[in-house]
Amino acid sequence: MRKNSETQRAVIYCRVSSKSQESEGHGLNSQELRCRQHAESKGYEVAMVFPDTISGGGDFIQRPGMRSLLAYLDAYPDEQFVVIFDDLKRYARDVEFHIKLRREMDARGARRECLNFNFDNSPEGKFIETIMAAQGQLEREQNGRQVSQKMKARMQSGYWVHTAPVGYKYETVRGRGKMLFPDAPLADVVRDAFEGYAMGRFQTQAEIQRFFETFPTFPRNSKGDITRQRVKDTLTNPLYTGYICSENYGIDWLKGHHEPLISVETFEKVQTRLNGIVKAPLRKNVGDDFALRGMVCCADCGVPLRSSWSKGRTKNYAYYLCQTKDCESYGKSIARDKIEGDIGEMIKSLQPTQQLVALAKAMFRHAWDQRRAQAQEAIKSGKDQLHALDKQIETLLSRIMESTNAAVIGTYEDKITTLEKQKIVLGDQLAKQAEPKGTYEEKLEPVLTFLANPWKIWETGHTALRRTVLKLIFADRIHYDRNKGPRTAQIALPFKALRAVDGKGVCFGAPTRTRTADLLITNQLLYQLSYRGLGRIVYSVRIAVARSFFQTGQRFYPNRFSVYLAGVVHSSLRSIRMQIVLHAGAHFTEEDRLVRCLLRNKEDFSKRGIAVPGPGKYRSLLKQTMAALQDAPPAPDARDVLLDLILDEENADRMILSHMFLFGAPRACVRNGFIYEAAPERIAHLSSLFANDQVQLFLAMRNPATFLPALFNQAPQDDMDAFLRGADPYAIRWSDTLAAIRSAAPDVTITTWCFEDMPMIWAQIIRDLAGLKQGEKIVGGFDLLSEIMSKEGMQRFRSYLKTHPTMTEAQKRRVIIAFLDKFAIEEEMEEELNAPGWTEETINTMTDLYEEDMARVAAIPGITFLAP
Repeated sequence: MRKNSETQRAVIYCRVSSKSQESEGHGLNSQELRCRQHAESKGYEVAMVFPDTISGGGDFIQRPGMRSLLAYLDAYPDEQFVVIFDDLKRYARDVEFHIKLRREMDARGARRECLNFNFDNSPEGKFIETIMAAQGQLEREQNGRQVSQKMKARMQSGYWVHTAPVGYKYETVRGRGKMLFPDAPLADVVRDAFEGYAMGRFQTQAEIQRFFETFPTFPRNSKGDITRQRVKDTLTNPLYTGYICSENYGIDWLKGHHEPLISVETFEKVQTRLNGIVKAPLRKNVGDDFALRGMVCCADCGVPLRSSWSKGRTKNYAYYLCQTKDCESYGKSIARDKIEGDIGEMIKSLQPTQQLVALAKAMFRHAWDQRRAQAQEAIKSGKDQLHALDKQIETLLSRIMESTNAAVIGTYEDKITTLEKQKIVLGDQLAKQAEPKGTYEEKLEPVLTFLANPWKIWETGHTALRRTVLKLIFADRIHYDRNKGPRTAQIALPFKALRAVDGKGVCFGAPTRTRTADLLITNQLLYQLSYRGLGRIVYSVRIAVARSFFQTGQRFYPNRFSVYLAGVVHSSLRSIRMQIVLHAGAHFTEEDRLVRCLLRNKEDFSKRGIAVPGPGKYRSLLKQTMAALQDAPPAPDARDVLLDLILDEENADRMILSHMFLFGAPRACVRNGFIYEAAPERIAHLSSLFANDQVQLFLAMRNPATFLPALFNQAPQDDMDAFLRGADPYAIRWSDTLAAIRSAAPDVTITTWCFEDMPMIWAQIIRDLAGLKQGEKIVGGFDLLSEIMSKEGMQRFRSYLKTHPTMTEAQKRRVIIAFLDKFAIEEEMEEELNAPGWTEETINTMTDLYEEDMARVAAIPGITFLAP
């Protein structure tokens, strides 16, 4: 009910259609202010304000603010409101919907008032109102046409104008406007997805989806998921080839000014696979205990053998078996050790003599020179073909100019489009004919070394490495007879070439005719190794050997080949003393937010000699390295191999690695009343691995009163006492862990902080990780603060910083505390604990002990304690 029966009530409607309107002073707040001033001058009481932030075109019913306004009027059918608009264009910019909206208002008895137009219900007034609405619609459509024309013209000039796809970002270039540039590390992720799918490393889109999910920085939807549609949109986007295609603007394969991430050939291979036979998604568990799963078939039916464990009286036994019901071998099991031993003997028999390797090397050298000559001829021939295509296009263009038949012109245009695409593919192929970088020895020595002794990798017993060896050695699945063993296998071309040179009369137990050296096979092999497949084979060999290196902790390849197999092209640079920064969590503190913030600064850090590798490059390697170091000391070249695998071609003085599982999984964090019991030993091992480097450990601490319940939620136990294994929660101290780490690795410097203080010191944590001075500019220094402070508070806080640019870090923290006191999001500041049997008194006592423990941590020599 009205406060005063004589006071007219009013509602205000405000709308903006772009962010620029807000920044230029035509935003919602300024509209509301002018409308309130109008209402005050008329003596109206403003009952409600209804804002909208969408475009004026289209049906007004689609505007949530307008729907709410009409619903509000319906809720008070006996009261006549005044609806106030700042401008007639805010009302509707479409004649049809303007008239409909006027009827809706009239039907509800609402009177409309506008600050720059007087509504009049007379025929003349309605006519003028319609004219004004038509003028607004004309302006809107003219603006839309002008924008569309400008976008089309820029697209035709080779510049992308829409949202940057994943892997690209916009940067402003003087004189050229905004241009697409590769956005590391997402550009590498997208490139790996395309190349992996084209090569067959990824069999289905589901595998690519899981590959994308391993990268925290990959964009996700509002639910935090990467959808299958996102994967398909990525794989079918030709923009990644450096060309622009747009059906809306009639642009087909126009060369763009942005840098391509993949070749046109790779893109076409991906499209062929996408349009081919659909395969079922790969199972997440393909049998980590069975290296031959999917690689060996039943000799009777040709179907891949399955694998299983069988429980015996004293232990479990591993078997392979055929499960094809119509097969003679259905249900007949084969012991895993027997079948894998037989396959191992096959691989062992492939080892050629040193004289044969030397002979093959000489032949490869001769064939290498032949290929270089062939490549030059291919480039000349390709240029001639390009010239012929240009002539065909020129002829068709002249025919279009002479023709008046629309159908004929359309046919000519389609033909020109096809020829233009052929030019693109041919040009891409010519670019690949260029001689690869590096010398002959650098390219071929690693491969020959692997070919000379693949058995060394097989005998490590590592499942993933064995699968890599099988894929490199055998061209197809191996057929295995449970009684007679493996049948004659189809070996891959590299080993086939070596056996052709050797001329041996036995092939895996099957007699063969004696053959002389087959130069054709050798030439085919060189073609695969040098100009097309060499990079893939070298990469596979390098990864396989290096991972096995860390698996066993030994060097099993000749010293003279080690620099190639490990891929240490810049070995002299790797020998320089580096700063190795290890961020080890703790669990349930930064999670992957710290990694995301570091990756946002990756490009700027790289210019300063600070490497921030993607987590996928080192987390599994660190895990394997830690496992290997428990059994044996590091090999002499272990450090260089590991750095090269992580840094690849990048040179840096400081490297930041973040791995919250470095000290173990969450459920195993607390043992014997000790947090991270394995931490001292593991840091000592890493310190020995990087003995000549400066190792720095960064670790967050969290109040055990909240840390232990968070760990308990990930544990299989249902009782807190069972989870702690009888340990006293009051006796669990961070200072014990840090003191033990200092004792085990006295040369490692330690920087630590409290999880509860992170929003205030987040920028300092990032700077200290990067080794930067206080006050140096970084991206994302207030990421954590924005999670616990309201949007309004963050806006005011940033405005305050701009007006006080000379504040010290200590002053900024005091300002942060003051803003949090007023604008903190209560839900984010509170945490629900799952700690069965604990009382509020327990929590308070543990918190007091935690505060005392922090004082002990800060007093430990060699530890830097960050505090607000």
